Amino acid sequence: MSLEDFDPEAKSFAYHAHALGLSASLTRPCCETIPSLATASLSITGGESYSTVRNFDWKGLISFDEASAYATGSVDNVIIDNERRARYNTLSTVTVRNLNVANMVHADLVVARVTSKHIAGDPEGEITFTGSTIQGLVVAGRHVDVGLDERPFLEAPTYDQFVRQHKQAQVDQNETPNVYCTSLAATLNREKGCKIPIPEFGTIYFAQVIMKPGYRRISMLRFELGCPIAGTVEVAGGESNGVEYWPP
Repeated sequence: MSLEDFDPEAKSFAYHAHALGLSASLTRPCCETIPSLATASLSITGGESYSTVRNFDWKGLISFDEASAYATGSVDNVIIDNERRARYNTLSTVTVRNLNVANMVHADLVVARVTSKHIAGDPEGEITFTGSTIQGLVVAGRHVDVGLDERPFLEAPTYDQFVRQHKQAQVDQNETPNVYCTSLAATLNREKGCKIPIPEFGTIYFAQVIMKPGYRRISMLRFELGCPIAGTVEVAGGESNGVEYWPP
């Protein structure tokens, strides 16, 4: 961009993208925190952020071979109705390999991937989850196919579009205004939280999505652990949005 192209009255764009590999807050048998591992958090000015953690092992109960997170934000131009407009792009993604949780859950590969594009002047950007996956999942010694389906989010990539297409489900949820919760898990009951309860272990939540206008977040695996180990664990989380704002 040359100085002649610079418009001092044009809006700027604040990028937002974040990804994390694993974090935990445990309350039994002792209070202990596993701080967020393999995190990438993007500056509002864009650019990139990345982090990798290898060979993590917490007491032989929570472990992975590698967790790698990456976030980036950039801008290009597109022609819409013969008009050149800025398109702001963000990506947050994280990969966790050979995950073990309390010798009850094992996954060969867990990937969260959140992409967004925001056309300058549009009320909100389009945010999708294509590429998110859980592979080689074994729960309590049994292979589990969660069956992720990103098509509803591709067909309705903005909050407004998604809520209009799923209006009745939103009413049934009786949720906080302008906040919508669902999941990529097609083979589990989305309205019942896409979860599997396991006696003497806790509850596993799969590919949960939280949406607000211009914002989407996914948690590929979330654990509410019960007796004898209690606490919460999140594996492979990512989020993205962005907003135009006036220059000071």
